[in-house]
Amino acid sequence: MSRTTRWLVVAGLAAGGAALLGVVAHRVGRHLHAHHNDLFTGEGSHRYARWAPRLAGSLYRRVAAETAGELAHGAVLDVGCGPGTLALELGRRAPGLAVSGVDISEDMIALARRQAADAGLVERVRFETADGAALPFPDGSFDLIVSTLSMHHWERKAAVLAELARVARPGAEIRIYDVWRPELLTAAQGLPLDVRVEALPMWLGLLPLPGFRRYTLARRQAAFS
Repeated sequence: MSRTTRWLVVAGLAAGGAALLGVVAHRVGRHLHAHHNDLFTGEGSHRYARWAPRLAGSLYRRVAAETAGELAHGAVLDVGCGPGTLALELGRRAPGLAVSGVDISEDMIALARRQAADAGLVERVRFETADGAALPFPDGSFDLIVSTLSMHHWERKAAVLAELARVARPGAEIRIYDVWRPELLTAAQGLPLDVRVEALPMWLGLLPLPGFRRYTLARRQAAFS
């Protein structure tokens, strides 16, 4: 077998493997969505809190490092914070930041508050139970908004984006890390947001996650209405 043929075989196997992973990820996503309440409440929330840092820890560390390197002081919001893994990492890395985390699951917020207390960060990292489409914050409250692996659960993406635009200060960025969802671009239309989408290598444990993206939505300086 020639070197060219071997490379073609390897490339074909790699493409086939990536396609298979895409199918698996899609089916897993559908299963998790169907069992949303089981995953984020009761014992499911504890299992999630144990496994999420192991599977997505590299993403949380990357986002926390980038944020801490860019923003030494100010207010950051983590939307769909789950058990608070990213928010607490931000609090540890950047003592000058005031970090808020929101999640629709009361059980997740209870876990996040417990972990904040254990880490001695309750004064700087606070958590609230809230729907992303109805945030309990005044207009222009945050210098940066982040969301990791939450957006694909948003049933009302346009309403959530409108709220994020409202609580973001003019000039602030909203950074959403998630799988490819073209409907998010449609949801952003008509809002004072400039959207940029980038492919982002992402691993869940030892497996690459196909189609992962970073959506950066920059809040325009114009007044929001």
